[in-house]
Formats: sequence, structure tokens, C-alpha cells
Amino acid sequence: MGTRYWIGVVSRDHVLRGVEGGFAQVCHGKERPLKRMHQGDWLIYYSPRISMGKGTPLQAFTAIGRVADERI
Repeated sequence: MGTRYWIGVVSRDHVLRGVEGGFAQVCHGKERPLKRMHQGDWLIYYSPRISMGKGTPLQAFTAIGRVADERI
């Protein structure tokens, strides 16, 4: 199987936490979606809002990264 590309829809503040900590998160921390990703895949984050819930609308891509390994 070749390289796959994933889009995570996550508020910008949660994306930035992951970027700062060197990890990815989707689906409110559930590991099942992450288990589908493999080393070398790409993950692109789209943020509909700055913060979760009723935060200020953003509607922008906020991060891109390559899956470094298979650790969840």
C-alpha cells in the first residue's frame, strides 16, 4: 500500500497543542483513527474554529505533517 493522505478536522488550539508536543490527535483523543495511519502517510489539519465549541470561526488549514512511526 502506498502513501495515504488524511485530513483531521480539529480546532486550531488543539492542533497547536499537538504541534508543540510532537503528536497528532483526532476524534477527541480516540486512538482507532490513528491506528489506520502508517509511517510515511501525511496528515493535514483543517480548523473550522480557533477553539473547540463556539469559538471564533477560522475555516483554514492549520498544519501539515508526516507520520513518523506507528506508535499511538
